[in-house]
Formats: sequence, structure tokens, C-alpha cells
Amino acid sequence: MDMQYRNLGRAGLRVSCLGLGTWVTFGGQVTDQVAEEMVTLAYESGINLFDTAEVYAGGKAEIVLGKILKQKNWRRSSYVVTTKIFWGGKSETE
Repeated sequence: MDMQYRNLGRAGLRVSCLGLGTWVTFGGQVTDQVAEEMVTLAYESGINLFDTAEVYAGGKAEIVLGKILKQKNWRRSSYVVTTKIFWGGKSETE
């Protein structure tokens, strides 16, 4: 089955109906290599939405995802990164 996409608002931004979240997995439960394999598989399967937050794995999830995306050198317009901020957290990316 092909990936389905939805438009967000009227700006023409299209996101995949499925996204890959980093939660505490990236920077905590899996190695950076496994995280890179997950991101690559997701992207190659049509997922263009990657979600993270500054408190996931104490800030490490954002760092790991950022390094992966930089290393991949994919067109920046080909994916969307969402993040959330938790007021009062103590992560290094806060």
C-alpha cells in the first residue's frame, strides 16, 4: 500500500499520514545506528513526518534525529520535523 498524505492548511505543506516519533527510543533505548536505520526505512517508505521533543531521553532524541537528518543530506523540503516543548524540563536542548 502506498503512503497517503494530507495537506496541512492552505500553505501546501503535505505530510504523511504516518510519522516516526523518537520518544525516549532515540538517545536512550536504541543505538544511534539503529535509530538511523529506522529513520532511513521510514523515509524510504514514504514517511516524511518526524516527531520529537526537547525532553525525550533528556534532550538526546532531538540531537540524534538532527544528526541523522544532517548526515542523510536529504532535501530539506522533503521532510517535516515537529517538536514539543515542556516548560520546566532540564534537558540540554531546552
